[in-house]
Amino acid sequence: MLERKLVFPMCLIISAVVTYFHWIGLILAGITSAYFSRDLKRAITTGFLFGVVIVTLFMVKMAYSGQLKFINMGALFYLSIAVGLILPTFTSAIKGLMD
Repeated sequence: MLERKLVFPMCLIISAVVTYFHWIGLILAGITSAYFSRDLKRAITTGFLFGVVIVTLFMVKMAYSGQLKFINMGALFYLSIAVGLILPTFTSAIKGLMD
């Protein structure tokens, strides 16, 4: 049980680092949350919260680099927010298939 409490946050940190370079990290985080969660509700919640954290960090990064004009790009902005929230949430729903 103790190793699960240590490995799960480490896997989410690794997923966040991978997400910085490529969007496949969002899928990795969803699969990680599905594997380490006890039930489907917790897996989906963890996947969604990871997406919220990543989208927030993305917006902070854009603001820090002075590129908040990205918000005015319309569909591209909404697509990046949607992908950041939906990918880890839906891939964490794999827990339903694993049970």
